[in-house]
Amino acid sequence: MGAREVLRCDICHLTQFPAKNNHCRRCHRGLDEVPEPEPRPEPAAADHLCAGALPAPALSSLLRMLRLRVGLSQRQLADRIKTPRTYVSKIENGKCAPSLHTLGRLALALEVSLADLLESVERSRQSELAELRKDPLIGALLPLIPRLGEEQRRTILARMADLAIMAQRRTA
Repeated sequence: MGAREVLRCDICHLTQFPAKNNHCRRCHRGLDEVPEPEPRPEPAAADHLCAGALPAPALSSLLRMLRLRVGLSQRQLADRIKTPRTYVSKIENGKCAPSLHTLGRLALALEVSLADLLESVERSRQSELAELRKDPLIGALLPLIPRLGEEQRRTILARMADLAIMAQRRTA
């Protein structure tokens, strides 16, 4: 007697023998259907930044480097700018970006001008973008992006996120 084929539904993950109609016994979707990615809510700006619109990764690493160069602990820097130490930690870990007013106080406490600080952030950001452009996938996508509508961009991002999750599950 031959071995029977066993399938797993990509939608509800039920492992089963295929039915004559090739539909899942639990969710009744076709076993050969590719599941559509679940819509993801657009993150609010406040989810990424406490205030302001500076790129958190470039800013965070720069502020940490400047703080260490001056020889201050996070607590000492927080005392100088009159904020909680946890706020300085959030800034340095890229979880929060300071307002322009707070950025000015940070520059003063770190003994640099606000203009120099902002210029350094921009140079760092440009460097990061140049590195990204070297990636073959990013390089191939860049000329196509202006031709896409907002819905198409969201669909591509959602699909890429799903692919990354599936790849992560395979390696785990």
